[in-house]
Amino acid sequence: MSNSKINVDDYYKAAENILLELGAIKKCKFHMDSDFFYGTGKYESSDILYGTATNIFKEKYPKLDDYDLFHKQISSIIDIGEIHSADDCPLCVKEAND
Repeated sequence: MSNSKINVDDYYKAAENILLELGAIKKCKFHMDSDFFYGTGKYESSDILYGTATNIFKEKYPKLDDYDLFHKQISSIIDIGEIHSADDCPLCVKEAND
């Protein structure tokens, strides 16, 4: 691990970007700038998801080298909820009820 200060947000954003790129998560097309995303179920094997994501991470973010922290961020994103559709976007639901 490098001596530079670890910024967890950098690892979280890298994990989110890579999971979006892989299609493991998606965002509501009306609220792309929000923190809401949902799992697609595209990767049935977590080993394949973590391996693929780690390879992309190594290539795109060479200065971030704490792979355990990166994997924790993937877990935190994947484990956020059981939402599997943009139809469950809380922002869309809120706007419909206003």
